[in-house]
Amino acid sequence: MKTKDIAESDFASIIVRLMMAINDTTMVNVLLKDWCTNEEKMHKWRRSNGRLFLAKLQMAYVFEALDIVRDIRKTEALIGHIEKLSDAARAAYDNTVAFIDSSDYKMLAEFRNSAAFHYDAKRTATAVNEIADDRPDDVQVASGGDKIIDWHYALGDRVYERIATRHIFKVPADKDIAKESDAIANRFFDMSEAIVLFGAALIRQLT
Repeated sequence: MKTKDIAESDFASIIVRLMMAINDTTMVNVLLKDWCTNEEKMHKWRRSNGRLFLAKLQMAYVFEALDIVRDIRKTEALIGHIEKLSDAARAAYDNTVAFIDSSDYKMLAEFRNSAAFHYDAKRTATAVNEIADDRPDDVQVASGGDKIIDWHYALGDRVYERIATRHIFKVPADKDIAKESDAIANRFFDMSEAIVLFGAALIRQLT
């Protein structure tokens, strides 16, 4: 790919932003799989925390990538290019468009704006009080050490999980929290795969 040709394209912003999104979502996906399977002591003892962080990061990147889809959708000159994609790539694009029109997208937007990159003061106070009310004798581990990765506060993870599952995903208390929240997160992760599939095809089409 010649940089000058891409820079002079009418769709330079779309092309390069898709490249960025694909780079980010694929890297997070690889890291997430590694944290789930790596047996090294450093990874293993922080596995659940690592999974939580990377899942949060992936969902945030998906939301950002869907902004590119919104721009593609309203760019009439790109419609013909979308129609020239393979059946699988077009289906992936259609799935992202349908997701943007769904209630899941609104939930993802709230997650990105209130939890992914923010430490929401009000929700944090509410969540920690809810945990304390539910389990008055609850004790959470805090650790430290010579390495950065040794520093971990389990309560921070529990509060974050509470904010995500109860306040944003709104999983009822009588449901299996892990099962229900995983189902929601997996729908978001499906969008990362769809973005990579149609995004890579569209980049080839435009370059």
